[in-house]
Amino acid sequence: MNESNQILNQISSRKGQIAILIDPEKCANHQNLLELLKKAFFANVDYLFVGGSTVTREQFSTCVEFINKNSKIPLVIFPGASHQISDQADALLYLSLISGRNPDFLIGHHVNSASEVFSMKIETIPSGYILIDGGTNSSVAYVSQTTPIPGNKMSIIQNTAKAGILKGNRLLYFDAGSGAKNHVPVDVVKKADT
Repeated sequence: MNESNQILNQISSRKGQIAILIDPEKCANHQNLLELLKKAFFANVDYLFVGGSTVTREQFSTCVEFINKNSKIPLVIFPGASHQISDQADALLYLSLISGRNPDFLIGHHVNSASEVFSMKIETIPSGYILIDGGTNSSVAYVSQTTPIPGNKMSIIQNTAKAGILKGNRLLYFDAGSGAKNHVPVDVVKKADT
């Protein structure tokens, strides 16, 4: 495990940074992925996050290897399961789905991957994942068997974020799920900073 905080420090250094989340399951066509990487470079994207709810180990590894060979943008793993790890990335968001109550996504996948992550030379960033209702049945809600927090329940969202911070999460990731009809309310993000 790499204990440097290079990516975390970079993320913390300024507001207004952009990350693109790449789902390996949807990027099997390498020509399309290469085009996406070119556009990301042109747009000065700060990070490439890689992961997904239903990605196989092979899809994940192939995608990470391809991105690593074809991009200089920092590559950060955004794992949807314990098998979505690689030492070819710059960092790993060690995600806990703190808005849900499914123990597999609170700690179970972490236990399954802990030995492998410890043996890697990768920056690991404890991160709280908070799923907000986006108006659709998202893959993450289905796979994790969790109910998103309603976007208008500000006190529940804030208390969940505060609990994540108190538990040692260095980052919070608010998500409305893939294909959401409604985005995460701006007030949620603003108030999480206080």
